Amino acid sequence: MKAALRKRLIATRQNIENKPEKSKQIGKNLMEQPFFKTAQTIMVYLSIGSEVDTLELVKKLLAQGLRLCAPVCLTGGVMVAKSFSSFDELKCGRYGILEPLGEEITYIDLILVPGLGFNDRFHRIGYGAGYYDRFLLNTSAVTCGLFYDEQRADFLEESHDLPLDYIVTETKILKRA
Repeated sequence: MKAALRKRLIATRQNIENKPEKSKQIGKNLMEQPFFKTAQTIMVYLSIGSEVDTLELVKKLLAQGLRLCAPVCLTGGVMVAKSFSSFDELKCGRYGILEPLGEEITYIDLILVPGLGFNDRFHRIGYGAGYYDRFLLNTSAVTCGLFYDEQRADFLEESHDLPLDYIVTETKILKRA
């Protein structure tokens, strides 16, 4: 069932129109939020494919001198966060995703989370490997999913799925009660 949903959500996301403009608006909406403005260490995902583009956002955050880190996927389904302060400190890693070469970061204020879709209970559908699910179990950071409006979907989460604290789209900022 989740495999079919993932396939449908990938197709939906690939067919969204005006993704660059929508991604820019999502980044703007995010940067206006109090939870973002108070964050000192932010874990960003480095977007690929049809995901909400975070690369322009990362450029802005680096220019502001914010402390950034990004995920590094290790063997055994383990993900860690490593710091970076420029795009020169990134390499292509597992799954073809850019990964930082910096030091491992253990304290994070805000984690930006990718996904294929989200539901009204603040759960997300990821790619199925469970890296983020396991990582988020061990953090007290604020979590925020970045999605296009069209990625809202009806699905039942599983017992191991953790809800996000916020979801930011091009037209909405949703906060879990």
